[in-house]
Amino acid sequence: MASRLKTFVLIFLVGFIGGILALVTSKYIIPWLGEVLPALADIGSFIIAGFAGGVITVVIVFIWAALSGKKDNSY
Repeated sequence: MASRLKTFVLIFLVGFIGGILALVTSKYIIPWLGEVLPALADIGSFIIAGFAGGVITVVIVFIWAALSGKKDNSY
């Protein structure tokens, strides 16, 4: 159980850091890119949505794997 708790904490921290990076990206990097490269200004929301989708997918797969657990098939 302790190793599973460590895994949950690690995934939480990765998600937390990912959320901070998404916020920083949306507030500072995307507007800066819009000023420097005006052609990229319109795709900023797609970048953030893709990043958030990736993080959510990893969390869902992890929850599924944690709930399914190891199955002992020995008879």
